[in-house]
This record gives sequence, C-alpha cells and structure tokens, in this order.
Amino acid sequence: MCEPNARLFADPFYSRVLAGASAAFAERDMPMLLAAGERPASLQRYLSSGHIDGVMLIYCRSSHPLVVTLPALGVPVTLIGRPLQGSALSYVDADNRGGARQAVEYLARTGRRRIVTIAGPPDVSAGVDRLAGFREGLERAGLDPGPIAYGDFTRPAGVHAMTRLLDHRPNLDAVFCASDLMAVGALHALRQSGRRVPEDVALVGFDDLPLAAFTQPPLTTVKQPVEEIGAAAARQLLAQMCNEPWDEPPVLPTILVRRQSA
Repeated sequence: MCEPNARLFADPFYSRVLAGASAAFAERDMPMLLAAGERPASLQRYLSSGHIDGVMLIYCRSSHPLVVTLPALGVPVTLIGRPLQGSALSYVDADNRGGARQAVEYLARTGRRRIVTIAGPPDVSAGVDRLAGFREGLERAGLDPGPIAYGDFTRPAGVHAMTRLLDHRPNLDAVFCASDLMAVGALHALRQSGRRVPEDVALVGFDDLPLAAFTQPPLTTVKQPVEEIGAAAARQLLAQMCNEPWDEPPVLPTILVRRQSA
C-alpha cells in the first residue's frame, strides 16, 4: 500500500481490501506480502530484486514514484483506484463519481438546497472522482455549488473541514463527505456547533464501513464493494503474471444505503 503503516491500522477500508485480495490469491495458492510505501526508494529496490511476481498498489497518489518505476522495470502492476494522468496501468475501482452524484441527487430530492462537501485529496482518484460526482449532482438538481473543504479521508480531517465549512456557510443544510471517517468527524463538529443531524443538517458519507451503522444517528452512506474490489484486483494481477485473459469490468457499482443521518 502507498500510505504509511498508521493508515493501514486506522482505516478499516484497507483491511477489507486486503481481506478480499488475500482470499483471491489463496484460491491460486499464492502468498501475499504486505508492504507500506513510506520509503519508496528502499521498497522499490526490494520489489525489483526478483523476490516478488507482481505488485498491487492501493490508492497511490499521482506523484508516487512506484507508479512509474515498477512498470518501467517490467514488474506486473495492478492499481486499486483509477490512475490519474492517463496511465495505461490496469486497475480496479468503485464507481466513485456515480456514487457521489447519487448521494447529492438524493439530498436534493429530500429538500436540501445548501449542500456542501468535504472532499478527498485532489491527487487521489477517489477524491477527484467523488468531487466530480458531487458537482454533477448539484448541476442536475439545479443547485449552485457550495464551498468545498478538503480532507485526507480521516476523522480529524472531517472535524477540521466541517468547522471551516460552518464558518463559511453557517446556514448549510446538507454535507456530502468523501469518506465515512470524515463523516464521523463532521458529525462531531456539527454536534459541537449545536446543529442537529438530520433535522438541521443532513449528512452522507462514502464507503459504508461497519461503523456507519452504529453512529448516532446511523450514517447514510454510499456503499462500495470493498472486498470485491480487492479480490478483482488480485485476479487481474494474477492474470498479468500468468499471461491469462482478464475480462472483468474494472469499475464496480456503488449503492446508496439510507439510514437516519439524511
């Protein structure tokens, strides 16, 4: 994975992706090695030394050196997350754009008119695509775009971003968060400001992590098939390594899970 080790243990998304991938590799009796990309140079030396047969990179930022160097060295690579900048690398991803659009259209149908977003990082495809879907949803609903705050998919980022949004638009009535963890942080900030969810402000997340069903109120969120993404990426990488055809769709569908926060 391209994030520090701390993110692996703090964000359940990564463990679920790895569970799906591990199961798919196990079906072919292929062991899986986990490595974090905190030190790309040393990791690149290891990965290019002949000890591994292929590499699966999870949501690498567009500037991460492994995205460029590993394919140049002839190492089979599959990305989890659509590559930015037109890379020809194979990948598997969720329909981040469509899921975000569906969430915003739902908020508009329920009467929300001052909808803002806590977007993901602008150098990660999930952040870019979910923000694009947010804007498309507003356009389809005939609503003006509200202010945008950016976060890194973590709970503290959600707290900070929500506080900033309330400062810029205190009369906002809905928030679309690009991750469930940021939505949990936003929920905390809304409570601290005296806003009730969903009476005053509707809140929608993205991921449908297990915790989403246990927040107060339970979180409406966009469900992405996390384990299936990991398994599909593993099968795609195995196909590259074995020179086999791979004809599964690279983008898996998302669905809106309606709970009590919106």
